[in-house]
Amino acid sequence: MIAMATFLLFAQTSGTIAGTVSDALTHRPVRRALVTAVNGPRDVTGEDGTYILHGLPSGDLRLHIAVPGYSDLDTTARFAETDFLKQDFEVHPLASISGKLLDKDTGEPIVRLISLERAGKGVFGSGGEKSEEKSGAFAIVNLEPGDYTLKLRDADDIAFTFGSGKSDPKKPHRAYGAAVYPSTIHLSEGERQTLDVRFPAIEAHAVMGTVELPEGHAAEEMSLTLWNPGDPLPRTARANGSSAFRIEGLTRGEYQLIAELGKGVAFGRVSFNITDHDIDVPLLKLSPSASLTGTVRMAEEDAPLPPKLGVWLDSTSQWGSCATMCFFVPVPGLLPVALLQRPGLVATFHEPTPVQDGRFRADGIAPGDYWPELFGAGFPEVHGLPDGYAVLGGDDQPVSIYGSTEVTFVVTSKPGAITGTVRDKDQYPVAKSVVTLMPAGDPRRRRSTESGAAGEFSFRNVAPGKYLVNGAPVEVGFSQTATVTVPAGAP
Repeated sequence: MIAMATFLLFAQTSGTIAGTVSDALTHRPVRRALVTAVNGPRDVTGEDGTYILHGLPSGDLRLHIAVPGYSDLDTTARFAETDFLKQDFEVHPLASISGKLLDKDTGEPIVRLISLERAGKGVFGSGGEKSEEKSGAFAIVNLEPGDYTLKLRDADDIAFTFGSGKSDPKKPHRAYGAAVYPSTIHLSEGERQTLDVRFPAIEAHAVMGTVELPEGHAAEEMSLTLWNPGDPLPRTARANGSSAFRIEGLTRGEYQLIAELGKGVAFGRVSFNITDHDIDVPLLKLSPSASLTGTVRMAEEDAPLPPKLGVWLDSTSQWGSCATMCFFVPVPGLLPVALLQRPGLVATFHEPTPVQDGRFRADGIAPGDYWPELFGAGFPEVHGLPDGYAVLGGDDQPVSIYGSTEVTFVVTSKPGAITGTVRDKDQYPVAKSVVTLMPAGDPRRRRSTESGAAGEFSFRNVAPGKYLVNGAPVEVGFSQTATVTVPAGAP
């Protein structure tokens, strides 16, 4: 019996596939191509582009071919009445673009971060250091064929000076803003395009001022972070014991400057608008960091608290717009959220603070207005409380945190639910339609889902109260399921 089982296993894995991998344009053999049978053997092609895979199972076989400089290829092969199959593959070469970033008037190199964007997706590169010389050279490889737009990153114009606050007159600062190369760059399959990209310098200005350091902290490290609504990635510089500063390379627009002393010791903020001249900002006086304490309690006396709770501070200082996937960057001393799926504005966040025995405390907070939010196990990756719980209050209004502030969260173990159907104007069910749940009068607290094949949708763990579902009003109570029919495409 054992021998028969071994024989059957051998019979099912005795197939062989062999062939050649070649370039789809030149039809020449491609070396170093990795040919892999998914969940099976693999081989790497040599100079002649050949590969061979032994011991393959019968039936449909998924193959993956990968080689640097070419698009990956996924395909399916099938053994017929033989255990040997000859299978040749052609892989399509990727494109590349290289060249130099140059000043349109002087011809001098521009050392900048650039992005090459196609259909809303960006590939970043830099024009700068090469062979220990600032040449402005850049190269971006492994690009799919298509039309691309080349852009400069605005924040790379900005330069900080501490101490005297004076810049070096021998090194005039030239700014270029978020310039866009005027011509669309078309890349064909396998094309290696080289060009000089020339951008004109634009008028730039400086902001200067003084930071008032708290007594006894004059020798500690101070950091300045500059925010611009047009570029949600901040620029940060640090200095030890210096209070005077100067920031050059600023183009027109609104900015916010945040100062931090040490690690969460003190913070200061000032906003300003650059128009057509250098400006002096008011004295930036640092205030001691704030703290938040609070309590989490159940609305029902006999219900235990959910396990592993955490509190998250969502800042009301929001900068820049983003699509579904946003990159969130911290103010000094605060931790970032890497990739958070929430449409809206880029915001700053405080690190999650665990709740122990119904109490929590967060220190080192930059004074300001925040929305405290309560999360369950797995925060911040999983938003909201565990199944069967909802927050009644404490996280639906911003809180001013200056000095010591206390908040209370009230949690219920009897949440409601909202179910319903999405229908078009003729009252036919609509599948795969986005359905948005929003507390009445609070557009920030949105939840979304997608309707099913029959237009059905549901929201669980809903706190009792009044809501808008795609604009249709609905009210839900404790342990109650409310049903509503909503139009498709409504906000």
